[in-house]
Amino acid sequence: MCQKSTPGSPLRLSCYQNTERFHPTGSWMPATPFDALEYNLLISAKVGNFRARPGYQLAAVRPDESSVPVVFGSLVTAEGWTRVVGTPPNVDSSFFWRPGVFYSSSNTSVAQADVQLDTHYVTNGRIAGNTSLNLLPVEKPMVLPVTDWFAAVGVSAVKSAVQITNRLYGMEVQLLVRWANDRALPTTWEAASSVITVTNQNEGFNTGKNGVSPTRIWGQLGLSVTYTGSNPENATADVACIVM
Repeated sequence: MCQKSTPGSPLRLSCYQNTERFHPTGSWMPATPFDALEYNLLISAKVGNFRARPGYQLAAVRPDESSVPVVFGSLVTAEGWTRVVGTPPNVDSSFFWRPGVFYSSSNTSVAQADVQLDTHYVTNGRIAGNTSLNLLPVEKPMVLPVTDWFAAVGVSAVKSAVQITNRLYGMEVQLLVRWANDRALPTTWEAASSVITVTNQNEGFNTGKNGVSPTRIWGQLGLSVTYTGSNPENATADVACIVM
């Protein structure tokens, strides 16, 4: 469990309609599971019928292909600091997240204010590794390590974001895990996700959160790649993994 805080920078936001707009207030961060999430929202120097509330945005694989932002809590109209507490998002199928603020006017007149959003959360998990792989087939299936060895203590689940590029023929991909006390003598690889069929030339996917049961001191994640077509190809994969 890790407690984190990300103070926001003051923003001057202006609007003239009651449709809420989203403005990110933090950078993209690893989407490790939330135990708690709350915001401190400051509104000052308010003009007109300005209102705001916190929110967040998720991305399954890449930040440039993110989902629609989601509101968090009720609209705030009063100036000063407001503590906003709610149910943390489910990030089992997401790899990145970022905080932000929704803002609008309660009518069609111009409204504006200085806004600052501080984010506080408790999370459980960490990045285990990220790498780029050349998927030139040498065996069927081929298994490629995608993380260094990590301490397995406390690990009960894993997930991964994978971006495949230049796939020409059929391909099946699966996240794997193995364990070791002596890292020179690991266990055999075992499944850490379902088998995913890659159908597009360039495709990103998230394996989703999958439970694992460590049997040794160390753990390592790998990627199994099977070409189902008759012709070889030379695709690449960018892989990032979270353990939790």
